[in-house]
Amino acid sequence: MKNGSEKTFVKLVDCYMRTGENDGHKLGLELEHFVVDSMGRPIQFPLLSSIIETVGKRTGGEILMIDGHAMGVTYPEYMITMEPACQFEISIAPFENISEIRRVYLEFRKVWDAAFYREGYHLEVGGMMPLVERGVLKIDEINLIPKKRYDHMNRHFLETGKYGKYMMRSSTSTQVSIDYSSEADMVRKVRLISKIAPYLMIMMERKFTQKTPVFEYPHLQRIQAWDHLDPARTGFVPGTFDSDFGYARIAKEIFGRSLCTLTENGETTYVGNESIADILERDGDTENEERIANVMEHVISMFFFHIRVKKYIEIRVADGNEMGKALGFAALIKGLFYSESAMQELEVLFRDIHTADELQEQVLKIEKDGFSAEVYQGLTAGDWCERILDVAIRNLSGEEADYVRAIRRECERKNRGEWATSEVLCS
Repeated sequence: MKNGSEKTFVKLVDCYMRTGENDGHKLGLELEHFVVDSMGRPIQFPLLSSIIETVGKRTGGEILMIDGHAMGVTYPEYMITMEPACQFEISIAPFENISEIRRVYLEFRKVWDAAFYREGYHLEVGGMMPLVERGVLKIDEINLIPKKRYDHMNRHFLETGKYGKYMMRSSTSTQVSIDYSSEADMVRKVRLISKIAPYLMIMMERKFTQKTPVFEYPHLQRIQAWDHLDPARTGFVPGTFDSDFGYARIAKEIFGRSLCTLTENGETTYVGNESIADILERDGDTENEERIANVMEHVISMFFFHIRVKKYIEIRVADGNEMGKALGFAALIKGLFYSESAMQELEVLFRDIHTADELQEQVLKIEKDGFSAEVYQGLTAGDWCERILDVAIRNLSGEEADYVRAIRRECERKNRGEWATSEVLCS
């Protein structure tokens, strides 16, 4: 029976991903923030929910109610959502120009900064919450919001890895999404993004202390939390460098992996290590296309690979960062993956990388040694960051190139050991 359900699931996921194919060159930006008081302690759920509902109504947004609580607001050009431990995320509608993304983000900050300031709070960013990273605030002092999905995820991740609490309660990220024009284009881009992912991680690292009482290595603490979360749903996309990689392979990979939680007909239930294949077989719905279609997006959303393929490619390797650097990350991705000459150059530069294991080895070296890690062809991570940034700058112009130059200057400072001046003083 699983074979029948697999064929149905693969077919529907294949169709779903194909509907995302387009010749556009838009970029989506998602940026998560901590909401903290003057001492750096996080806001509590009742107050954040109240602020969301009050401001959302006042500004004409559509309030997102989940489990009886206001947990988000939708506007024409952006959406606000509350993440597992009151992280505050903005998801900006896709635009071609970085200037439009900046305009929307500034509008968002103008409205929401004022609302938080009135209550004694402000927005902060970082791979890990600064007080947790420094060991001042214990992870168990941070509460999850009353959302069933997160309660189930917390329960599951306590059994599958050692850093689940930290990922859910103490991390923020910057995510950029790009278009793909065909299955072949998707495969090409996912492979190239994977090959440079270790360098994107260190470029976009934001941390606040040289030594951490929590994580094994000093660098890429948010990545360490993800990598030790649940091996069934994190890391590099399984099969990325195999000859059969494509829509169907992605669907098959997630079809048989543990799902943790299932949301269906407005109800969220804990399913533990059952996969969607197990659930469909158990319920005798192996070829129920309507049911599979209804739960498909949820199933895809429960897998947190560094690069996630939906109707777009979502790049999930960057820490939460302040606006200028987040825009720089978007511009960097634009310069690299919306330019044929840039992609050809990347293919030549990284032609000797053939497996995800090689990439994971690079990540581990960077976690230990940062920019000075010797990672590929006898060069350091810092050397490769400089080369990648130069490729992007050559394929951008004006303000967009300037955003990437700013990242390059910061990388150069960090490579000299001057990271603290550019991080601790930023908010």
